[in-house]
Amino acid sequence: MPTVSLSRFFRPMTFLAGALALLAAGCGGHSAPPPKEPDAPPEEGRVGVHAMIAFGPNTEGGIYLAGYPSYLQPNDLQFVMKAHVSPIPPDYVPKKMNDGLYTMEPDTFSLDRLISGQVLTFQGNLYIGNYQERTKQLAHGMRVDVDSMIFPPRPLDPAAPHTPEATYIAFGRIGALYMVHVITGSPDFDQVLYGHVVGGLDDIALARGATLVNKGKRNDVTERLRTHDKVDLTTLDGKTVQVEIEKELACETGDSFNQRCPR
Repeated sequence: MPTVSLSRFFRPMTFLAGALALLAAGCGGHSAPPPKEPDAPPEEGRVGVHAMIAFGPNTEGGIYLAGYPSYLQPNDLQFVMKAHVSPIPPDYVPKKMNDGLYTMEPDTFSLDRLISGQVLTFQGNLYIGNYQERTKQLAHGMRVDVDSMIFPPRPLDPAAPHTPEATYIAFGRIGALYMVHVITGSPDFDQVLYGHVVGGLDDIALARGATLVNKGKRNDVTERLRTHDKVDLTTLDGKTVQVEIEKELACETGDSFNQRCPR
């Protein structure tokens, strides 16, 4: 298997940690310490079946995968990665996965080895809907090759400070915008959104990943962004970004993020 430097995946961590600290400090509360980076992974750490949400336009085989998070190991990391997939004919991957929930059931592997770059390839099955509910399978034994981490892996701690206002990482393109809610302390929720940028961001900024805050709204699942919302969000430097949400692709809440969000 190929190997890469740890810096490939963890370099963006400094930016995100600083962003969350600034958000906490600017909301009238105590400044939150930056999230602790994972220790150097053992040879085989966080071994399990790491369920993932699959989404994005399947451009030349490229999709996004977001790990189903938990406050407990082996899934106590939040991350989003870009990958290329190679289904085995006659299996297939839809050209667009922005109309609902798609999930990946990977083979058992070490998540620590994946996020550290020691392993960049795994196999798994792709489903429409939540595979744990025995939904339709689209691909079996599909090869997944990791390209990069869009959202750097962040350890999750239920006792960590809870950001008062909802924060999202936005990426993709202005006409095909994806947003993932940043999980902090418990209670919190895991959410993936699809939409488009009306104004305030360009493709260059989205290629880097932009942090957006839903000012004036509590970081609570009942006040989350929803399908058909057209809202003004705020960048860390105070600029306004207008987005329109076309579809809530996934939303889970509860102590183990295993409960569907209320409508």
